[in-house]
Amino acid sequence: MNEVVITPTRPDDLKVGTLVDDDGARFVVLGFAGPDEQPISVTMTLPLFEAYVGHVGKVLNAVRDPAHSVGHK
Repeated sequence: MNEVVITPTRPDDLKVGTLVDDDGARFVVLGFAGPDEQPISVTMTLPLFEAYVGHVGKVLNAVRDPAHSVGHK
């Protein structure tokens, strides 16, 4: 599998939606504008998405903390 680096620059570069499959299972779909504006989708189960959101929240708190700034001594 090739690595794809996505660098969103506009709010519209990121999209979030839901998907229900034929069996009624629910998923969260993250959509990104990839290189050359090609769409990239990441589909997650609800428990995985909940864990991901929790992790993103921890990362956000760490980034906001001045003690975690680059070059901080």
